Amino acid sequence: MICNLSLFELSFSSYLLCFYLPVTTCTEATVALNLLRERKGCFDVVLSDVHMPDMDGYKLLEHVGLEMDLPVISKCCSPCP
Repeated sequence: MICNLSLFELSFSSYLLCFYLPVTTCTEATVALNLLRERKGCFDVVLSDVHMPDMDGYKLLEHVGLEMDLPVISKCCSPCP
């Protein structure tokens, strides 16, 4: 999970842990991308925020799509206009 650790991410992490599913969190997309590359084959899905400080979520999606065979769930918690 790559995010800014909002309430959504914290509750979603807790939910997954209730089912004994391991969760790895990163607050920066570049750190997460390096972790995904180093531990290729160890992750089943990527949950990412679209708005991150160091990399656009769509750019992360592009990297993961080109380099790894992982599903990516992107979300945006920006308020509606």
